[in-house]
Amino acid sequence: TAVSYDETLQKAHHIHFPADHSHRVLQHFYAWGFFPDPSMQSFYKRFVRDYMRYKDPIQCAGAQLLAYVRNEAYKLDPSSNGEFYAIHARRGDFQFKEVKISASEIVTNLVFENGTSIIPRGAMVYLSTDDPDGKCQYCVAQRKPCTSFQAGSKPPGCPEDPSWAALEKEGRWKVRMLRDFIAKGALKGVNPNWLGMIESIVCSRAKAFAGTYFS
Repeated sequence: TAVSYDETLQKAHHIHFPADHSHRVLQHFYAWGFFPDPSMQSFYKRFVRDYMRYKDPIQCAGAQLLAYVRNEAYKLDPSSNGEFYAIHARRGDFQFKEVKISASEIVTNLVFENGTSIIPRGAMVYLSTDDPDGKCQYCVAQRKPCTSFQAGSKPPGCPEDPSWAALEKEGRWKVRMLRDFIAKGALKGVNPNWLGMIESIVCSRAKAFAGTYFS
């Protein structure tokens, strides 16, 4: 139902969009707002892009993890000056099965038209994923677990090889994940519900970022 931005809303101190079990906002903010003036629309999109951020404790935790990531990249290759690349590989309960692809497919997809890789060989890659073990344990297709399908005949959403090995074997990248840095002492005492947001901060600082389509 369309809601007009009338005088009542214009005078409101703030406008709250509920996000409880009965209300799920599964779209970007700009999918919910209509601006008859294109210049005004561009202004507010830029405003949200430039000024909206996570609250301070999350931002600070993100900065802490980022420092660990950059330090690791520098140790692996001092010539990198701490620069790294990032990939978001979403699996789990994600409804779009066609984007649950293998590591080998990710390597293939990250190639320019001239044949060179977007992520150069030897670079450190921060892999943000809900499947750190590379098992696609909770992946489902045709209402059945991926493990119930025979090798060689798995449907979309069930990669034949769910491991991340190809990122290193074929991409020749040095892969690191969140748990690698937690093991080194990062994010002690941080609310685990913030981890996804913290990882997004780290990914946003990568030299290049490859995300999961539809996510």
